Amino acid sequence: MDQIDYNKWYYKIIYFFIVNQVALKRALIVVLIVVNMIFWGWSVPKWTDYFLTSQQHNASLAQLNNINYNALKGCNSLTSANVSLVKALVSSDTSDQYNFLAKITNPNAKCLVKKIRYYFTYQGHQQINNIYHEDFILPGETKYLFSFNEEIDMPVISAVELKIESEELQPLRDLKNLSLLKDLSYEKARLENLDESTIVTFNAVNDTPYDLWQVGYQVVLYADSNKTTPLAMGYTTVTNFLADSKEPAAVTWFKDFISPSLVVEIIPDLNVFAANIFMERVYEPGIPQGLETE
Repeated sequence: MDQIDYNKWYYKIIYFFIVNQVALKRALIVVLIVVNMIFWGWSVPKWTDYFLTSQQHNASLAQLNNINYNALKGCNSLTSANVSLVKALVSSDTSDQYNFLAKITNPNAKCLVKKIRYYFTYQGHQQINNIYHEDFILPGETKYLFSFNEEIDMPVISAVELKIESEELQPLRDLKNLSLLKDLSYEKARLENLDESTIVTFNAVNDTPYDLWQVGYQVVLYADSNKTTPLAMGYTTVTNFLADSKEPAAVTWFKDFISPSLVVEIIPDLNVFAANIFMERVYEPGIPQGLETE
């Protein structure tokens, strides 16, 4: 009978696995654990991103389904006929900067100007220097479009115009949120002239039943009671604005405006149709304070 040569390489490999089978099993378990950790570490963020994206996609589809395209045809685009005032004012901070304002009205009673993209131009202005801004205009609302502290390399500004680059109109089936704006107001507006500054103070009033994350207030100072000659403009916000509350607000200009008939116009500014404008009032386990609600 032939003698078996156990020194051959394949016998050595078999012997190695028999002798070290326990250690090899443990090593295999460790490798499987590491591979499993890598797999789940990669897949969990991917699945999370998938589900979040799916929710956003479904929400977008739901929003598209709510759009009444026949109603959209009835939304009129904004034109220069909807602009009642356009002015350029020297900034109170530096003399080579200008503030621009335009008073504009949304003529659509049932259409929200969800986004308006605009800029101001004037004689000698170069298109490459356009400074763009975006805002919203509620149905039937009259408000200001602002541009603050634009640097101007010209001695005189003339022929100022508001240019609407684009606009996104949204027909609304439910206008009940407009009533919220009627309950956002102000009181005790006071104008003070100091040595080298002018300040407008007032109490912002939230008579709505909702806590609001942030409410803006447009403030324009006029030299006459007919509101034809604006002198200065400003913007201030009240944050964490609780329901049925009042909060002090102020706008300051570093210039002493002297006129016997100064008039202040204040306009609350809030897109009442935007998502996540409300704060959570009821704080419970699992509902953190300040969580946005629809």
